[in-house]
Amino acid sequence: MRRFREQRQYDPEPLGQHISETQPRTLYKLRHGERLRGATWYNRFVGVVFLVAWGEHTSGAADDFYQMLIERLGDIYPDEVDYAALEIWRAERWIRDLQANYAGGLVFDAQNRRIGTEPVPCSVELEACTLILVAYPVDGDFIYLVRVDQPETGPYLTLETAAMAAQTLAQQVGRLAQQTWNWNGVQLPPGSYAFDF
Repeated sequence: MRRFREQRQYDPEPLGQHISETQPRTLYKLRHGERLRGATWYNRFVGVVFLVAWGEHTSGAADDFYQMLIERLGDIYPDEVDYAALEIWRAERWIRDLQANYAGGLVFDAQNRRIGTEPVPCSVELEACTLILVAYPVDGDFIYLVRVDQPETGPYLTLETAAMAAQTLAQQVGRLAQQTWNWNGVQLPPGSYAFDF
């Protein structure tokens, strides 16, 4: 990975390094040592170089990296899941922290905390906001409601950033978060956002 970053950080499409037969989305060679090879693709629209394949180059062999690359060309480019992950990665650090350290536990807690049969809201305080999640059992599954509360003194979240936090939780159960306009039937506090999934 270090070699990938070093070689592509300032030159995403190096002259004379394109890999033949990879049009219309041209791939570029990445070399490391005697045999290790990689293929990179630069998506100009999002400004990102993707390492789409790597392997060993053994000229003439049936399992040569370049031969295998051409055979798998339709399956190596980034897909919607990759771009969704990229958006989360590009978001502020606290969203990455939410994804890596809190989202799974918060969803688990929301599914399992009850007083009698009533669900209990679970919360986590992050660098940029407080998230409150409640999971309502419905027909053997759950409907989730999440509230994103702003800090009292800013910086304040945009709707898009709050939605990204909600989507990070929704991804834990394979759903899409949708904005809602109240919290358990009550008007939201000023500056807060709510989503369900």
